[in-house]
Amino acid sequence: MDYEEILKTMSHWMEAYAPICDKDDSPLFQLEPPATEEEISAVEKQINRRLPDSLRTFFLHHARYLKLTAYFSDDFSKKLPSSIHSLFSAFLELSLDDLPLLNQSCQEAIHVCLAEPEHPSATRLQNVLPLTWVPCGDFLVLDYSQDAFDPPVLYLDLYAAEYHLCVLGHSFGDFLERYTAVGLCGTEDSQMAPFLPNKTDGIQPDCPNAKLFRSFFFPNEK
Repeated sequence: MDYEEILKTMSHWMEAYAPICDKDDSPLFQLEPPATEEEISAVEKQINRRLPDSLRTFFLHHARYLKLTAYFSDDFSKKLPSSIHSLFSAFLELSLDDLPLLNQSCQEAIHVCLAEPEHPSATRLQNVLPLTWVPCGDFLVLDYSQDAFDPPVLYLDLYAAEYHLCVLGHSFGDFLERYTAVGLCGTEDSQMAPFLPNKTDGIQPDCPNAKLFRSFFFPNEK
């Protein structure tokens, strides 16, 4: 996985978003230097789990922390066709240092909302690790029940609604590449929905809605 190329693409998206954001709410793209092997191991001891290979590589060689935000102006949002009208922002936050607290919060939320033995996803949710939080209160999680070394990224909906446990990418690296290709479209299920034709194949960066959205910023793209 070429993370350097993905980070460059992220930067290009943030530059493209600048003209369509309100002047007092400019896009943010923040990176902090990579972590050491010792720092990653310390976090793994706290969460009692080895991080996925592709996520370890990102934290170790590229950045220990990443945050980007861009909130589209109302004027721009009104121009979007109905098929992508749910898009209103770009958002992503990845933090090595926050993983222990994030994991605690996620497990507590699962226990309160989804952990009843009769719940269809109760057993599966015993083996997930949160990757990041969603502003609406949900989580993107790594499902170790499917792959112990590089698990897929799923959407965890605390109300078990339509996109609960929908596959977003088949590994962290695969998710990051797909998510970046569709403009880092906000982590809410409603914003990713235009790029999710089903619950198993992940975000589709070449689907008609993805091409339509990119055409607003990169009209010469084939």
